This record gives sequence, C-alpha cells and structure tokens, in this order.
Amino acid sequence: MNTFPLSRLPYQATAIITEISGTEHIRQYLHSMGFLPGVPIVCIGTSPHGDPKAYLVRGCVIALRMADSQNILVQEVEALGKSKKNCCTGR
Repeated sequence: MNTFPLSRLPYQATAIITEISGTEHIRQYLHSMGFLPGVPIVCIGTSPHGDPKAYLVRGCVIALRMADSQNILVQEVEALGKSKKNCCTGR
C-alpha cells in the first residue's frame, strides 16, 4: 500500500497513521493530540471550503488545517461509505 498525506484522505475513509513529519514542534503538537504511528484515523467531515477537515482519532474528533495534516502520512485501509456528502453542509 502507498502512503500519502492525511490531507488527501477522502471523507468517510479509514487509514492507519504511518509517520509524522515536520519540525520537532509540529511533531510534538500532533503527538500530544493522539496522532501516533499505528493509530487508525477516519475523516468524518470537511468545512465548506475543504480546510480544515475533521478526523476521528483515538475516540476524539479533531479538526486540522491542511498545513498540519500534510505532516501526517497514512495508508488507507477502507472506505466507510460511497457517499461524498459533506456532514457539515449536507451536500
């Protein structure tokens, strides 16, 4: 499986975090919120303009800006649904 930035994970898709990159400060910031290698993550929503996106990680919903989510590499494991409906706008 290929790894890609979390920012590219589709709505309602599940992935496994494989790596956290960026500066030491960014890595510590993301680690403190539960973004750790081996942890499953689900994209559960996007803002109307696509940035930020909301993710379910370790039982918490966390919104990340694209700039931060690009530091998290993941491997997609499954799609939870075929609908691309945005949970925030209903479209």
